[in-house]
Amino acid sequence: MLSNFASGYLGPASARGFLFSCCINIFLLGSSLCQLYEYFQRFPSDQPIFKALTALLGIINFVDAICLAHLVDFIFIKRWGNRPGLEGFFWQFDYNVVCLLITSVCVQLFYAWRLSVLTRPRIWPVVVVICLAMLNLGVGIATLILVFLVPAPTQVGSIVWVFTVNLIVPVITDCVIAGLIGWRLSNAASAVKEKNAGDVIQRVIRLTFESNGITAACGIICSLLFIVNGLLVRVVLSKVYFFAYLWTMNSRVETVLQLENVKAQRMMKMGNVSGVNDDQPISGKIEVSQSTSRSYENLSTSAESSSATHYILETDNESSSSMASAGTVPELSPDVVAAIQKSLGAAQSFLIATLCAWFVAGINLHQTWVYFRFFKSDHWAMKAFVITVVIVAAVDTCLLLTVSNFWLIDNFGSPPALDSFAIGLPVHPALLGILTLLVQLFYAYRIYILSRRSIFLPGFVVILAALGCAAGVWTACHLYSAGAFSRDHGGDWVKACSLFLPAAADAVILVSMVVYLREAVAEAASAEDSVLLFNRLWRVSLETNFVTMLLALLSAVLLLVAPAKVYLPIPFVIGQVYQGCCLYSLNSRLNTVVQPTLSAKQDLLAHGGSQPLGTPALDYARLLSELQRPDKFDQGSYPLAPFTSQYMRPELLPCDAETELEFLTAAERHDDCGFSTRAYH
Repeated sequence: MLSNFASGYLGPASARGFLFSCCINIFLLGSSLCQLYEYFQRFPSDQPIFKALTALLGIINFVDAICLAHLVDFIFIKRWGNRPGLEGFFWQFDYNVVCLLITSVCVQLFYAWRLSVLTRPRIWPVVVVICLAMLNLGVGIATLILVFLVPAPTQVGSIVWVFTVNLIVPVITDCVIAGLIGWRLSNAASAVKEKNAGDVIQRVIRLTFESNGITAACGIICSLLFIVNGLLVRVVLSKVYFFAYLWTMNSRVETVLQLENVKAQRMMKMGNVSGVNDDQPISGKIEVSQSTSRSYENLSTSAESSSATHYILETDNESSSSMASAGTVPELSPDVVAAIQKSLGAAQSFLIATLCAWFVAGINLHQTWVYFRFFKSDHWAMKAFVITVVIVAAVDTCLLLTVSNFWLIDNFGSPPALDSFAIGLPVHPALLGILTLLVQLFYAYRIYILSRRSIFLPGFVVILAALGCAAGVWTACHLYSAGAFSRDHGGDWVKACSLFLPAAADAVILVSMVVYLREAVAEAASAEDSVLLFNRLWRVSLETNFVTMLLALLSAVLLLVAPAKVYLPIPFVIGQVYQGCCLYSLNSRLNTVVQPTLSAKQDLLAHGGSQPLGTPALDYARLLSELQRPDKFDQGSYPLAPFTSQYMRPELLPCDAETELEFLTAAERHDDCGFSTRAYH
């Protein structure tokens, strides 16, 4: 790596690491934004200082991802064909140093506050963490100053130790934080006699080691790659810290609910809870609260293409065969320059598509985690379907990155290479066809259930989806045989059909869902819960199928009438959008499930006791519906209800509690330390 900088250019290994790191950065941004949305939905009563800190970190990391995407475009597109190398550090990299510094220090100070709650009245553990966080701050400021003082990469070797220390200090701080919190809570767990209380403390210990362990492990990996790959691989660290912080904040849902169970058991043993049978067990299976019954908004990305300039990226001696030579660039005719500009426009559009696909993949990762977290009782066929969709979409997204690497790094500065398809581009239509086929088969099954097992409209959807998949496979074979843009002649209508047919299938699905759900609403007009359920399903269908239909239709039209640099980004994002909409439809059951009636159970038994794929188990539906209906709590139909509605009040919990478990409870309280338990009620 240092030899690359000493030569005044970014070598292929470092450039490849930088591009991959930026994709991972944007990937983590998508997942972190989902966590950020959940935080503000779940904890509206948190103290303003915590909400302001979370919002600040979110804004800083979002701007950082935008700056890195702009830097990728600047290095690999706008300077493509320009002989000078990397004459200095870019301001986007300076901002990334600032982003990592602010994020890591704020997160470490947050853990120092948590440690102060758990170790009071002892202050030496807090002092140790604060000192290490301040050391991290000082080293980060020194690194930033030295980066400004060393304008040329040829002199980076003189400050290499600063970068190394800047990566090692946060690792040491995270390890110390995990060790101190684990040590204190382990002592608390050994002193607690109640099994449930010990389980709560062990959960907090596990979450602490997971969050701090992730940041420490990433810091160690970046420190090692600093020597062998590239300086810029560290751009991922800020998003890792932000993601771990949000993970810790949102994990309070399950922790506080478990603490409520423990407190309820204590009160029942003391005979202070009226209306609850001592022999009645307190359920430990509550996994969602009313505040989690909110929709997960679809996130979309957009980008604009800009004109490209020329830049040649030289390589080290070992990789000179795959890069442009260091010799004088010959004069090119205007026609050749225009052709290169056109190809660079397509390459820039494809780079935008790659970054957007990785961003949506980060959102889909969160949606996948939500599905497997809350729908463990789903049929094995549904779980296999979700896993298959995730794998196909992941393979497609990774292949997009290989194409960008082929055009922008392995053959940087070589105009003939921009004409080649590489391997990922021809495979994409086939993978997209398979993905749309799987998702639309899922929706066809839903229509089959809603239509009382009518096969007309579901069969029509299946035919359209199968034809679209076949057109995608044909397009993949055609592109593979052509191998280059210049040899790709004919077949535009078949390529367009690989997008038109999925759009038509989405339109049929949307119309079918609307028609059948309106019929269901009309039949259930007397049942308020059923009307709300079907209206919610109708809106979910509009939010998912309508979005994919518009994207597929827009891609097909632009494919026929627009140049490559205009239409190219959209088809390569559709696969991830299909996956996200499918997962959103599945996860929306957190909002739409209602308590099954006796007639519904009888209908279920009449059909052999099986459920339609994609519906939760009956016991899960009963539990979730009772959590969403406050009137059930007053009737005492659920064991935890009387305690939740009457006894769990922050003012009833003493601020001067002496036991470790109550210290932990105090840390989650609104009036004492800034956290609120009211969000769960």
